[in-house]
Parts: sequence; structure tokens; C-alpha cells
Amino acid sequence: MKTPVLILILMASLFLKCKGQEDKTVEQVIDCELLITQQLDSLWTQLAHFQSTYFSDENNQNYKWNYDFEKSKVSVFKNGIPYLNIDFIHVGKIDVTEKTWTWSWVSASEEKESKLEKVKAFGLKNDCQKLKTATWSGSEKEAWEMVGITNYIVKGEGGARHYTKTEYNYVVFTKIQKIN
Repeated sequence: MKTPVLILILMASLFLKCKGQEDKTVEQVIDCELLITQQLDSLWTQLAHFQSTYFSDENNQNYKWNYDFEKSKVSVFKNGIPYLNIDFIHVGKIDVTEKTWTWSWVSASEEKESKLEKVKAFGLKNDCQKLKTATWSGSEKEAWEMVGITNYIVKGEGGARHYTKTEYNYVVFTKIQKIN
């Protein structure tokens, strides 16, 4: 009788230990600005791979990107035919006239804000001002840096910018699915 109880206790403790590993503590870094710069470089490499994988024939084809910020999805069409479905996290935006960066968690619903909790927690733990401050004076380069570091923290698959005359919105891809 004792053996099954011991096995049950052992299995339960292993399960709880594995479950706890999902909630790893936020990484501690020494130089936040250096990491941000490194992750921007990694993002450019990742985007070059994305470009060569999915858009190597861009000069000969017509691609159209349709963003749905409510559903956090991008539909990409190739010559009018569905080509890619991309899930994303809306990271933030640059206000063109004010030249300010605003994290999307400032106005996001709780569900969408939770996706950026890791980024905020990372910023707090490492005293990274740009990651923990809701709005700050910023350039387009700095916005891409926020995409790079967010991509790194959430283990994304790249990113993009969607723009209008008044604002540039930045996203990190979380899932890319080729349709054809």
C-alpha cells in the first residue's frame, strides 16, 4: 500500500516541478541598452530570413497586407489569393507629429495587455526605462528597438510596421502560417 502512495507523491511533485518551470523568473541582464541594440540586430537578421522565405519573388508578384488590430491578425494576399496568416502582438506606436513612442499596453484590453507583461516585467527587473515607461520621446529607430527586444522576450517570429499619416504601429509576429 505504501508503494503506490509514494509513487503518487513522487509523480505529483514532478508534475508540480515541471509546471513551475513554465513560470520562469524574468531574466536579469547587466546592460539593457546593449541587449536592446543586440536584439535589433537579431531582428534584422530574422526579418531578412522572413523576406527571403516568403517574399523572394516580391518584384514579380503583388502582395497586399491587411491588418486587423482588433483580432491581432495580418492576412497577406499574393496576387489576390490568400497567402499568409500571421498572429501578432501590437507592441506600440510612434505619433508622427509629436515624435513620441507609446506602448500598446497603455490603451489595450486586459487580454492584450497580458501579452506584454513579460516586457514590462523585464523592464522593471532590469531598470530599462524604455520598457517600463508608458510614453516617451522617441524615433522610428527606437521603435524598431522596442520591436526587437519584445521579439526577443516573447520569443516572436519577427515584426512589422503598419503606418498611416499620423502614426506608425509596430507589431511582433507570434505565429506565421503559409496558406498555399
